[in-house]
Amino acid sequence: MSADTNRHWSTRRTRIVPTAPPSARFSKRTVLDEASRPTAPEPAPEVSFTAPGIAVGRHLVDVHDHYRGELRELRGLLDRVTRGVITAGQARGELNRFALRANNWALGGVCQRQCVSFAVLTDTMLSHFAYEERELIAPLAQHGFYPGQVR
Repeated sequence: MSADTNRHWSTRRTRIVPTAPPSARFSKRTVLDEASRPTAPEPAPEVSFTAPGIAVGRHLVDVHDHYRGELRELRGLLDRVTRGVITAGQARGELNRFALRANNWALGGVCQRQCVSFAVLTDTMLSHFAYEERELIAPLAQHGFYPGQVR
């Protein structure tokens, strides 16, 4: 799959542009083999995408945009702790307001991990968001998050 998300069939069919995978990485190590990840086939031409369905697909991108912003903020928090601008306790207080934390993601032990581990986590999450958007926008636009949502 080309990183050019503007040419993907789901973009052509829904007009929703998934976020491209990051071109710059925080780590030299990776845990994902992007080339081996499965890709859904394009649905038949008679399959159409309704306005409510397209809104559901856009919602996924919006949620991921929020998470990407929080990852940037989290990297900034870690940098401020490393430079001694704030304490780990102050950073923990700020971290508690993040949606990433509220969604029970495995970030609780981040302060005890090396920065390299966080770099791998950041790269992995950003790649995951890009992949998920590319692969799920059209199915969500077609079927919604639950039965009967999209008609």
